[in-house]
Amino acid sequence: RGFINQVDMALNQDMKGLIVKPDLIDTVFLMQWYKDNATKLQNLGIGSTVKGIDLATLKSFILHAPALAEQTKIANFLTAIDEKITVTQTQLKAVKQYKQGLLQQMFV
Repeated sequence: RGFINQVDMALNQDMKGLIVKPDLIDTVFLMQWYKDNATKLQNLGIGSTVKGIDLATLKSFILHAPALAEQTKIANFLTAIDEKITVTQTQLKAVKQYKQGLLQQMFV
């Protein structure tokens, strides 16, 4: 799991924080990259109780990033799609609940 934090915080040894240079990397673009590569990163985790990825392995990942302006455009586009997916999932859940309610009324 990942998130973009905008305030100071402490991390334990099982968490990793990336501090980006805002003139080089759009943080939302980086988060989208992370979400796309999350399974790959999780599969590299080691440990029996809490799986974690070591810093050397994390640093070995290469992020091919276009110019900052293009990163921002991509990040905004992907974020808009994520928002549409969330709305659609919410609507689907509501329709399923509506159907369930109808079925319960019809077959009592």
